[in-house]
Amino acid sequence: QVSAINTRGDVDGWVQFYPPVHIADIVEVISTTPVIQVFPSARLIYQSCNYQNIAINGIGFIRNMAFVFNSDLTEGVDYNWDFENSNTVILTLKYGMKWREDAGDLSLISILVDNTNYIILNQNYGIRVAIVLLDPVIMPSDRLYHETQSKLVSIKGSGFTYVSACKITLRPTMTSYYKVFKVTNDDIEIQLSSGGAWLPSFLSLVNDDRRIPLQVTSIDTGAGEISLPEPITIGYIIKDKDGAVCDDSCEFAFDGVCDDSSVSNSYTSFIYDSSDINNNGDYYSSGDSYSSSPCVEGTDCTDCGGVDKVTIFPNSTNIYQSILHQSIFIYGTGLESNLSISLEPSLKIGIDYQLE
Repeated sequence: QVSAINTRGDVDGWVQFYPPVHIADIVEVISTTPVIQVFPSARLIYQSCNYQNIAINGIGFIRNMAFVFNSDLTEGVDYNWDFENSNTVILTLKYGMKWREDAGDLSLISILVDNTNYIILNQNYGIRVAIVLLDPVIMPSDRLYHETQSKLVSIKGSGFTYVSACKITLRPTMTSYYKVFKVTNDDIEIQLSSGGAWLPSFLSLVNDDRRIPLQVTSIDTGAGEISLPEPITIGYIIKDKDGAVCDDSCEFAFDGVCDDSSVSNSYTSFIYDSSDINNNGDYYSSGDSYSSSPCVEGTDCTDCGGVDKVTIFPNSTNIYQSILHQSIFIYGTGLESNLSISLEPSLKIGIDYQLE
């Protein structure tokens, strides 16, 4: 009921109603749908590695609920869940299943209560309860690395994230002797620290021709350490080359580009067109080119091929197809007795030719 009204706004503006005016009836609020709220989470988990649980936190949880996610997850098939209390439920991934088929947010779209009422949490996106990372995969390799002269080791695979998140445990290398240097989706580069070695001193290969496996025993791409059931061999450590020094003192070392004068980098000069009446800031080529290297030869060793770099010099010697069975001499640097080569057009060693 309304007993008085004031439309003037001052103390003398009140108008009394006798009797008061009836405008509505108050009834008891009856609702069969509980009030449920889900708190968002940015926790990182893998698709399936370590079979990590997901804790969903919120308000008003009950035992008789069912969840609808943005990924194709089915209760009892892909996961089970346990009621902890009215503020927490725990989701457990079943063996052989994945939280998502790809990387991305795992969001709770709605909750079915008592098999009757759907509670829509967010009409468009749902409430994120976890961020799913791809399961990392490491590919084995038989690539050779020198004990101290090889400064970068490459790990090929998939599901890698970024430098600050990735952690690698190698065997038998001491952890203080290396760091994660660069990461892409399918490659992790490990850099040897200054004065370090890929092998501990008791395994040093001085005057030893053995090959010692370099293995990954665990990896973490951001959602926790994954201990591999079996170490994965990513290469083999061999002894250093006698008399060779791999100098990476170039300012631009380890950028993936050979920046010393062992490779000629050509540039073309451009001149501003002062006659441009439209003032478009056009440039034209002067036709002059020059070669330049940012660093002194030999100071960008790793980017320029390392101590095992092989350079083949061109040869214009004419030979017959088969008459006289003439030999071909290949000249260059870094050639060794265990060298293998590929020739175009395709020729098979041992069948079409011998290499000496």
